Amino acid sequence: MNAFREALEDCELNDFGFVGQWYTWERGRLAGNNIQERLDRGVANQEWWKLFNNYSVQYLQHGLSDYCPVIVDTRGDENTRTLDSHKKFRFNVDWLLSEELEEQVKQGWLSNEEETMTKLTELGTRLSKWAKKEKGAREYRSNVLNSRMISLSSKEISDEVLAEMTEIRLKMYLKTDREELF
Repeated sequence: MNAFREALEDCELNDFGFVGQWYTWERGRLAGNNIQERLDRGVANQEWWKLFNNYSVQYLQHGLSDYCPVIVDTRGDENTRTLDSHKKFRFNVDWLLSEELEEQVKQGWLSNEEETMTKLTELGTRLSKWAKKEKGAREYRSNVLNSRMISLSSKEISDEVLAEMTEIRLKMYLKTDREELF
């Protein structure tokens, strides 16, 4: 470990720090055998820090693996700007998992008496707006789950805490399945 620290020092690399839970690896689902450690971290030199001064590092809750995903966002606030008006309509297969899709299509199709191409264009706009709203709701639910997991991970490990964490992970698995389908 000392050799690793010396290599970091020699290369003038500093730790990024992080936001979110403190650990990046977890093993064991019972209070008696649960281990949590911060194994993964990001490092950079001064030149990198100057180029990406609005960076953020976040450790997310893990799902299928013992390791937590690590997100390094180098774009800062400017990555929130998009050019939605220039995007073409694309149907996302994960929409099929929503119970609301059929009703959205019916309402969109029956809402006007225009030519077929105009109806399709307006339906695409409607579905895009609906999907954006749905995505926001899913992200909100995901953030609630992540916040609860972070809260639980800071508590003393008990069978009750681990049971609730397992329940939340199941919900996160479903979200992951939907994202993989997308």
